[in-house]
Amino acid sequence: MSSSSTSTTAGTQTTPAVATPTITYAMSPGQAVQGIYDYSTNTGMKQRIEATKPLDDKPYDGSSKGLSHFLSKLSHRALDSGWGSITKVQGHDIFTKYGLYTVQDACIKALVRFHFDSAGIRITMWDAQASWQMMSCLMNSCSAKCLNKV
Repeated sequence: MSSSSTSTTAGTQTTPAVATPTITYAMSPGQAVQGIYDYSTNTGMKQRIEATKPLDDKPYDGSSKGLSHFLSKLSHRALDSGWGSITKVQGHDIFTKYGLYTVQDACIKALVRFHFDSAGIRITMWDAQASWQMMSCLMNSCSAKCLNKV
């Protein structure tokens, strides 16, 4: 009998169990991340670099004329980067309902993202990492003129 991965016992054939890798389906690498981003790995660093790079070659100047294009690009980046949970306020998407929120609403939502232990040291949470990536993307995508308007 030749060595093989199957064997026969009393006329029935058995096949040894083969471990099937678990594959996480995602439309982009940022959507596949489960849990905290690990920036000590190549994968984690590549995800951060892609997520925080400027949205366009030309920085957004804060004009109302370019707002629709800017929000469309940011919405797409949020989707690609897996930021879905941080782009919701009171159950509404910030890219389509941005006029409904006050600065106070945004501040309250931001405070929920960052947690501190009893010694006051920030605890790393996924929402905080995603929020920081989004803020870095915004800073890298807006001109000084735009940032000075805010």
